[in-house]
Amino acid sequence: MLATAAILSAIATAQAAAPVIPPGSHADPVLQRDSLLYVSMVGATQIKDCRETATVIATRFDHFGATDVVPDAADPGPQVGKRPWRETWTGSACGQKFDVAFAFIPDATGTKIVAKAASQLGIPAPTTPTSPPAAKPRPAATLSDTCMVAFPTDRNASCPAALLTARRASPTPPGAQDLAFATFLGAAVTTTGDHAFLTEPETTPAIADIKLTALVRAGLQADADAFAAKQHLEMRLFQLRHLHVGAITSSDPVNVMDPGSLYAAYLGTGDTAFAVRLVQPLTAMSPEKAGDIMRTALVASSFANSATIQPQLRTMILALCNRYSCKSDPKAANALMQDVDGFANAMKASKINPAAKNAITQTINSRPELEARLQAELSIFQNYTINRIVYDALSKDTTPEQKPLIEGFSKAFAAYEAFEPPLAVSRMMIETIKATGKPVSIPR
Repeated sequence: MLATAAILSAIATAQAAAPVIPPGSHADPVLQRDSLLYVSMVGATQIKDCRETATVIATRFDHFGATDVVPDAADPGPQVGKRPWRETWTGSACGQKFDVAFAFIPDATGTKIVAKAASQLGIPAPTTPTSPPAAKPRPAATLSDTCMVAFPTDRNASCPAALLTARRASPTPPGAQDLAFATFLGAAVTTTGDHAFLTEPETTPAIADIKLTALVRAGLQADADAFAAKQHLEMRLFQLRHLHVGAITSSDPVNVMDPGSLYAAYLGTGDTAFAVRLVQPLTAMSPEKAGDIMRTALVASSFANSATIQPQLRTMILALCNRYSCKSDPKAANALMQDVDGFANAMKASKINPAAKNAITQTINSRPELEARLQAELSIFQNYTINRIVYDALSKDTTPEQKPLIEGFSKAFAAYEAFEPPLAVSRMMIETIKATGKPVSIPR
């Protein structure tokens, strides 16, 4: 649930993170990432004189077998475990749309990807409206996500249904955040015992998908089967199970519980075990790597919407990626960003509930060197934030006398954003900040 466009764009530049694409594809995150290159290549042939990077605006599983794309990619039938399948992805660039026909062909070594422009197969290009459709306004009198944040303590039974009503009225398109939202709904109904609103007929496709996923997350398999049949979502239910999106209480080790979903599960149940899982990966890595992840998460979650820091944040993400082999290892990239997202969500959980804060703190404190690194990173981040405020103020009207101070700030920022050791960064920041007369915090 870390809404950080800078993180996603920076990692995409490094060809490292699991992409966020609209739901509909059966491809796993690694296949999705690899497939984006084909979308860009097809887009370059379909749209002339366009230098924009194509984005994926829709995906669709078509059927098993893909002989129109690859003649020998016939479907061997359900009795065979590895079946080739066909999908259609819609790309967009420079105001124009185009379809890409994909054949995914699994074998013993992996999955082969073959892509062709749908126009090559005689399929008409998708229509591009002259102007985007007007978004439905969100009603003012709906419950905000405040009730979601308060749910671990107040267990407001009306919150889940009210949030779903608000989501239905929102112009926000379907996206990866809906998995976390559905996880919250599934967790919340296991707490309240009221899931009737999830089984009611639904006319909005995106909300029907959320309802189905919530029923799966709640472990209500019979209700999920019935709802899928009623809404003609049998293929989507198959996809959820194929991708191992299971009940939040499932002990299945491959059950998809990304950081956003773990945070949502904590909100829906109040069970601090979900919050603890957000930081557990840090306890198994070196303090240096854990510190770099903490630093990135602190900056990303605090400055994600700051236009003045976006370039530095992108540089910081790429530096982190380069340090830990993102470009050469997509799985490592995905795991790295999951750890960043996990720590950011853990900090949010800590602010919400003292019980979550205590559980997270105990987990980190189980390794004294990790506890020390966290305290150092929090201290340096405080100084970094003060530096930023002072720097922004001085930059608006810099005098010759202030130029050395501005240069000092810039050097301190660069050291921090390049993941220099805490003590070295702290010394630079302290020397710089002394000139402002502001208080500083020195890590031990």
